[in-house]
Amino acid sequence: MNTRELQNRIDAIRATGKTTRAMEMIASSKLEGSMRRSVVSTQYLETMHDAVSRLFAAKPFSHPFLSGHAGGEDALIVISADKGLCGDYNHAILSHADRFLAQHPSVDRILAVGYTAVEHFGQSGYKMNNYYAHLQEPHAYDAIMLADDLLKQYLEHQYHTVYLAFTKMLRPGIYETTVEKLLPIAVSPAPEPSALPMEPCGGEELTGLLSQTVMAQIYSALADSDYAMQYDRMLAMRKSTENGEEMVRRLTLQYHRMRKERITAELQTLAHGEQKSR
Repeated sequence: MNTRELQNRIDAIRATGKTTRAMEMIASSKLEGSMRRSVVSTQYLETMHDAVSRLFAAKPFSHPFLSGHAGGEDALIVISADKGLCGDYNHAILSHADRFLAQHPSVDRILAVGYTAVEHFGQSGYKMNNYYAHLQEPHAYDAIMLADDLLKQYLEHQYHTVYLAFTKMLRPGIYETTVEKLLPIAVSPAPEPSALPMEPCGGEELTGLLSQTVMAQIYSALADSDYAMQYDRMLAMRKSTENGEEMVRRLTLQYHRMRKERITAELQTLAHGEQKSR
């Protein structure tokens, strides 16, 4: 490699570094909003679970979203990203989902969220009922759309049990891949008796409350996954930028060394020619 080729390579790495630096800044700017959505959605989900638990403790009731039904197949919702450039985020959640499927052979339907999950499971032989994309920076309407489709199919006995695979935020900067049961809804014991009177509710109101609980769990999973993706993307782009800067440093040293050697060789040639002319 001559000095011209070396300089072209340095320029190309610097241009790539500008792109990765810009992507790091974009991911960093989105991270605060992602974390806020994650925290708020988790608080809302806890509130919904608490309301259902207190209502059930005051007066036990039955509902298809709680008791389940005999028909249908087991399904898994997998939340991934639409694209890469986010570290090992996609690999981690897809590998976790694969391990879960291997341990639960009864699950034979996939609902994929994100293009990477669609591509991964589209080649795996699993049945894919629905798939969703462009749900990064999720809105509550995204969760409502997904929950409405899911609950309609669940009431039609297409599904027996539904699981949700996503990346769960434990605290800022710390998260893990996990699978949670979505349907039937598991009612936890109420932490303490409610101090407020619990009004009896009819079937329509109860369906609305439980549907909202499912929507809240989906939205919380979308928000947590988006936070993890943005965090991993920021770190991946930062690492890429730092690696590029290190490569530029090493190549620049090599360039100067080659240039120095060439100049030295030219000076020696001139000196040798001058000695001959004498």
